[in-house]
Amino acid sequence: MNDSPPTGLDPDERAAVRAFLQRAEVRLSTVHRVATALLSGAGLMVLLPVVGRDAVAEVIRHIFTGTVDVPHVLLGVAVLVAFSVPVVSLVMVFRDLTEFYFHATHVQHAGEDTFAPRFTLTGLRLPADELGSVGRATLARERSSAGAVELLVPDNDAARARIDARMMGYGDLGVRPRGDVGKLDDDDGLTRSEPEPVGADAPGMSPPGRSRATAGDLARAEALFVLAASRDRMMLEEVAKVEYGLVRHVMRIQTIVLRYVKALFALLTTALAIFGAAAVVTGKPTIGAADDAWLAAIWMLWAPVVVMAVSTPVRWLDGLLRREGATANAVGHDMAFTQV
Repeated sequence: MNDSPPTGLDPDERAAVRAFLQRAEVRLSTVHRVATALLSGAGLMVLLPVVGRDAVAEVIRHIFTGTVDVPHVLLGVAVLVAFSVPVVSLVMVFRDLTEFYFHATHVQHAGEDTFAPRFTLTGLRLPADELGSVGRATLARERSSAGAVELLVPDNDAARARIDARMMGYGDLGVRPRGDVGKLDDDDGLTRSEPEPVGADAPGMSPPGRSRATAGDLARAEALFVLAASRDRMMLEEVAKVEYGLVRHVMRIQTIVLRYVKALFALLTTALAIFGAAAVVTGKPTIGAADDAWLAAIWMLWAPVVVMAVSTPVRWLDGLLRREGATANAVGHDMAFTQV
């Protein structure tokens, strides 16, 4: 007899829900593989030092050798501005990746609301409606066993103190150490961390030979579950969470991919300009008026070219939509696509 909580799902529907959750996990892992590839930033991280190590230093050195006047100062500023464009683009890529991998979780405790950062993938708990009453009781005993809890809360006072200090930053989340390290006040509904009775006769205990974690360690472990946004959910609640989470991942990763391509174009365009400027000054002890004119022309040409380069991916998307039959689109009005 199945005495699991009523969900209104027949066996076929439950099987469909499980299959969907499996497909969703595969989709999430694919998105995260894309993000990991971008995080490596192989192209940007390898090319940037090559561009900046010798060429920029040589151009700056020649510009400020000899008489330093307003034109030379402006040329030096132009070089620094040009070099800062790919640097800022790279920083923005890593900013977007950081925001992709982290999300805000809403922590409520003792009448206070706190937002805490967490990894974009939450912890998982077995849906409550997957087990009957006997299975749920057995799982509850296993979750409270010392061996399981010690994976989160090591059995030493130093580890407990570190966890307590961290939890206090979020309104303690039920962990309120007072007095000796590793002990919780009985007024908070938590017992001291002395060993509890072990054995089949103890209420809610694991089988003989198994020990139950102390109430204080259980509270600490539960607080860590809260920070990881790992909550008890029904199967359909898990489906809704995954659906919304997938949308968030897809919306963010498409922006990051586009930002990465823009940053790479900015880097390549700036590299060409810097190498061109280096070719003008290389082998000359000082630069003259003709060299100044060449440098000014290079940076005046670089400015519109880099704008065209970083907007090229957006034009590609616009062309893609038009080739597929779109007579009008809103790509140019979406800041997630157009922002450099």
